[in-house]
Parts: sequence; structure tokens; C-alpha cells
Amino acid sequence: MAISLHHHRRRLAPQRGMALLEVLVGAVVLMVGMIGVLSLFGYAVSTMTSSDEQMIARQKAREAMECIVGARNSASYSWADINNAPTGKFVSGATTMTQPGADGLINTGDDGGVETITLPNGKTRTLSDFTRQITIAPAILGGLPSSTLRTVTVTITYPNGRSGTSTYQLIGYISSWN
Repeated sequence: MAISLHHHRRRLAPQRGMALLEVLVGAVVLMVGMIGVLSLFGYAVSTMTSSDEQMIARQKAREAMECIVGARNSASYSWADINNAPTGKFVSGATTMTQPGADGLINTGDDGGVETITLPNGKTRTLSDFTRQITIAPAILGGLPSSTLRTVTVTITYPNGRSGTSTYQLIGYISSWN
């Protein structure tokens, strides 16, 4: 019995792996993706910060509207008092967000110091960078100003980290009847 030895030549398989160019392209794609994610993260942080300011502005506008309705319901103030100065109690123009004075009304001539609030985390926030403007004007009915219905516009301007300042406006009506 004869043993035959066959000599087989092995073919060299092409190398498997990545070329340097492929690695570089992959790194660039990864970096572009990471930059996008990081910029989105920065935008989310600034949006969360400004949402706190926005919430404070909405709350302060509602408080101002409730203050005006409370003044109308009070026996201490007449319908003529529910107006902007010089004929009414409420200051004309934008003012710093201040504490109510002795009359108990906000945005009147006797207001106190700058308003502060306590945040849920226990920290105190001074609202010196917020402004409030209350505009009270006769409502227009049938093209004529009404003597018994007024439009109340409360405008709060507040800091916004992305664009400097933002404005929240609340518009309502108040009648001379309780």
C-alpha cells in the first residue's frame, strides 16, 4: 500500500479588518453625532431653566388679576379706583415686581420692596429681574367704550436664558358688578 502525499498550496485569504481610512470616517461620524447630542443637552438645560421663569411669570400674572378682582369685590375701593393712575389706584407702565403696600394691592403707589419667592428646593428667589405692567382700559362694545366693562391686561417680562427676556401676557375682563 502506497501512501501518497499531496502537497496542497494554501491560498492566503484577504485580510479582514478595517483600513485606517474607514476608522477615520467612523470617528468623524461618531463625533458629529456626539456634537449633536451635546448641543441638544445644552438646549434642554436652558429650556428647563427658562421654564421655571415662565411658571413664575404665569403665577404672578394670575395673582395680579386676582388682586384686581379682589379690589373690585372689596367695599374699600370704588369702580373708579379700579383703573390706572392718575384717576385710579394702579400704577401706569412697567414696574419692578414689588410686594403690596398698606392697601394690600399690587402695582399701586404704596408698594413695598422687591418681591421674593421661596422655591420648592427651599431657596429664596428675588424677582428684581421681573417687571409687571397692569393696563386697565374700557372694553369696546359695538365700537364704543363701555362704562361698566374694562379690559385688564397684565404683562410680565422675565429673564430668558436663550434670548434675553420673554413676555407673558394675561388678558381678562372685569365688570362693575360683583
